[in-house]
Amino acid sequence: MKRIYLLFMSVAFLMITVNINYAQGVSISDNVEDPHPSSILDISSTNKGLLLPRMTTAQRDAIGSPAESLFIFNTETKCFEIFVDDVWHSLWCAEEDIEFNCGNTVNYEGHNYPTVQIGDQCWFAENLNLGSMIIGVNNQGTSCASVQKYCYDDLESNCNIYGGLYQWNQIMCGSTTDGAQGICPDGWRIPTDEDWKILEGTVDATYGTGDIEWEGTGWRGDNAGCELRTSGTTHWTAPNTCATNNSGFSALPGGYRTSSTGSFSSYQGNGYWWTSTQNGDNAYMRFLSISFTGIYR
Repeated sequence: MKRIYLLFMSVAFLMITVNINYAQGVSISDNVEDPHPSSILDISSTNKGLLLPRMTTAQRDAIGSPAESLFIFNTETKCFEIFVDDVWHSLWCAEEDIEFNCGNTVNYEGHNYPTVQIGDQCWFAENLNLGSMIIGVNNQGTSCASVQKYCYDDLESNCNIYGGLYQWNQIMCGSTTDGAQGICPDGWRIPTDEDWKILEGTVDATYGTGDIEWEGTGWRGDNAGCELRTSGTTHWTAPNTCATNNSGFSALPGGYRTSSTGSFSSYQGNGYWWTSTQNGDNAYMRFLSISFTGIYR
């Protein structure tokens, strides 16, 4: 066993002890003591703590080839973050100390999602990209602890742009409750059928919230689809009729997975969104297309 006494100077002199026990490990402490036999590094103090590297998201993302399990504190999100499976994950965030205003970003599982105020509602302005990718021929589970996602054509790069594709049971985490949290972060929920009707009436030029127009199925509304889709043809295939995204909703066309075959279809042409509201043995959904001005229910 070897003990090394180190002397440092700042404003005053500070004596600490680094105790190396080759049979056990290393201890750093205010007093001379052996490391705990179960640890390779044992840090103990009665009046000081361990200070992790503190950095912004940009500084974190500039780290070259982060090691698996690298651990930092993000000064922007106020989260302790760890790097696992090529993704930064939030372990704990001081959300209770941060006043959230719609329009702020929401850090969830290492990703910052923009939000947008539309009428009296607050929506994510980006599709969730949560979970581990599985190939399309397999069915997803229902666990919130190990979320599974599809990426169009089984390419993770498509999830990075258009978000993940999910089966209803997976986004609901096995729940059948209207308005369930599902795979959403705390304080958020899978939108209900009624939530969508309010959104549609808020952005449409002709049919307001509460109009009987929104009770129908099929294509509904005047220009609500135009107001929700991102404009241009960077992500949507031409003609992307009348798309303005005046609402800021920023809908993108991630396509869908066919349940019977596990194949993918409609990428860059159509976007599909689940609701948490059941309709018999099915659930209501919404559908936006490059060629229609309304919204399909």
